[in-house]
Amino acid sequence: MYRMKSTRPIHAAALAIVLAAPIAHAQDDGASASEEWTQSIEKIETSGAEQRNEAVGAGESIAEAMDQRIEAMEQWVARNWDKLSAEAREDRQEIISDLRKQRNDLAEWFGAMKHSSAESWEEAKQGFVDVYNTMGEKFNAVVDKFESKDAEQ
Repeated sequence: MYRMKSTRPIHAAALAIVLAAPIAHAQDDGASASEEWTQSIEKIETSGAEQRNEAVGAGESIAEAMDQRIEAMEQWVARNWDKLSAEAREDRQEIISDLRKQRNDLAEWFGAMKHSSAESWEEAKQGFVDVYNTMGEKFNAVVDKFESKDAEQ
């Protein structure tokens, strides 16, 4: 059985995704995107099985936003390829690969959430929230690596 987490890490994860630095500028205002994602994940976390459709919609928007951020990171690496050392290139490719794997985990939990029974709803939504939080922490941890002047050698 999963233990419910406080929403404080959720807020940090939403903010980490929005603030994924210049490499991932969003079309919209970062503060409003962070607020929207925080509301989305809170909607999922507090929803019961009877609100599945609303929670699934919120999960879909979160997944799409993460895809955009990962794509922005890939584009940053492509644009800066010649400026990066071989070690920095490998490091960034590993980071992106790891994020893609976690995004796949998120997709699996999204599918579980979307198709869960009333009895399995709590486990499915908590799995989604847990992966979301892990990805937010990962984004937060790698932002500096993508911007690091030391890596541009």
